[in-house]
Amino acid sequence: MISAYAKAAIVLQSKEYADIAEWAVDFINTRLIDEDGKLYVRYREGEAANNGNLDDYAYLCQALLCVYDATFDIRYLKQAIDIADKMLLDFWDDINEGFFLTSNESEELIYRPKEVYDGATPSGNSVAGYVLQKIAHITANPKYKEHAHKQLRFLAGQAKNYPAGYCYAQLAFLTALYPSKEIICVVSNKDDNITTAKTVKRNPQENPELEELKEYMASHYNPNMTVVVKTKQNEEELQKIVDYVKNYQTIDNKTTYYICEDHHCQTPVTKL
Repeated sequence: MISAYAKAAIVLQSKEYADIAEWAVDFINTRLIDEDGKLYVRYREGEAANNGNLDDYAYLCQALLCVYDATFDIRYLKQAIDIADKMLLDFWDDINEGFFLTSNESEELIYRPKEVYDGATPSGNSVAGYVLQKIAHITANPKYKEHAHKQLRFLAGQAKNYPAGYCYAQLAFLTALYPSKEIICVVSNKDDNITTAKTVKRNPQENPELEELKEYMASHYNPNMTVVVKTKQNEEELQKIVDYVKNYQTIDNKTTYYICEDHHCQTPVTKL
């Protein structure tokens, strides 16, 4: 649901849909995740219970990435990476690759399954492959590149005999087989003259300097495109997780766009 509202917010340029997606994420963060980052799947009468499985973590990670695309709020990108790290820590199979369905903190069973087949809904392993590839594109971090490669290799081994049963895994394969498209948007500082820094920091999607970018994303939807927005307010935090953005600056104090393919960028422009 969160991913659907976030994607609708992008395509329809609807703040209402973005707000709904953010509200749902806030509900999960305040009621279904504990201080150690453990995800629960049931909330009733003030009590959270039942540990989340791989699917729950993978779907939440994907949802957070979608909300980041809709809002450019770095909090969601940071949390998506934290959830990915939690998946790798608690579900990853170091011996045979791929993700187990249950956490290593769950009750020990005779057999610890891995679900890969994409049925009415995508499997946790397929979604995990997709989000790891997405995070690798955004961050250019070798850690996520390596795990994305291992996960896609695992999925390919499962899907080779019956590709039609692994539709979402094939979407993950496409993100690896085709060149990634990146837009790095460095927002000018003149937004301080238009709205308060507090407003921009809390609601970057309302920054008037980003209208052109939002219109471009709405009319040029590309699932293999990643967008990173650097502002004066998020610069320090962003560089901790997307190190390469420190090299990207504005031109003549105008909002500047770097259009890239596999992190090889064209000459920066101030108009998309």
